Amino acid sequence: MQHLARFLFSFCQSPWCASLVNAQQLWAEKVLSRQFGYEALQLGQAFSLQSAWQSCPIRRKLLLTDTSLPGTQLIGYYAQLPIKPDAVDVVLLHYVLEQSEDPYALLREVDRVLIRDGRMIIMGFQPANAWRGQLWGRHHRACAHLTPLGPGRLVDALQTLGYEIQRVAFFPDKGWRRWFPWLATPFSQGYALIAQKKTARVKLIGLRDGWRWQSLLPRLARRNMTHKVNQPCSILIETINDELMGISKSPTGRRSGGRGR
Repeated sequence: MQHLARFLFSFCQSPWCASLVNAQQLWAEKVLSRQFGYEALQLGQAFSLQSAWQSCPIRRKLLLTDTSLPGTQLIGYYAQLPIKPDAVDVVLLHYVLEQSEDPYALLREVDRVLIRDGRMIIMGFQPANAWRGQLWGRHHRACAHLTPLGPGRLVDALQTLGYEIQRVAFFPDKGWRRWFPWLATPFSQGYALIAQKKTARVKLIGLRDGWRWQSLLPRLARRNMTHKVNQPCSILIETINDELMGISKSPTGRRSGGRGR
């Protein structure tokens, strides 16, 4: 929604969102500085992340929004990205899921353009806490059009798509909220997470599982190996002689216990 995107961009410049914006900008700068690849894509822009992107080693970056905003390079629909499949290394969703009518469809569309082992970075907010009771007038009308997915359901949706959740952060992360982040979820103003796209891998079975059991039961493994090694040599010699005698006595070259023709 274009009017909602403009409203969020203007509201994030207000003093009510100053602490949330500053915290997420610092977090984005640390995270983007560790990313790598050839192509990076940002969907939506509630506030400028230009300083954070400058620390990112990826050279080719694209900012796509659904309306004209400062710094926009391409305008399009989030549900139908004009990008071929498996083409982007990193995708950053900036307050986009809250504006989408179908956030699950948007996640599937982002999954389409991501390469294997690509990273999805999601930054979101919770209107009731971020706006601090400023839910009247235009705030109330804007909140009626939002779709707050929430970090809990978002993690479930990403895991269903086969993503590995690498990191989850809540803002502000001060005091007891830093040590108990999930307990602070209802009181947090915003959240951010990193998820990596995983592909199915072949699991080896057989000998590997046997060695795993021996590592879990070292005493039993050592006892079995010791019993086999410490067998008397005379028993082994007698067994070999019996086998040779049986083969020599058989007229067909088979063992004496076998059936004749």
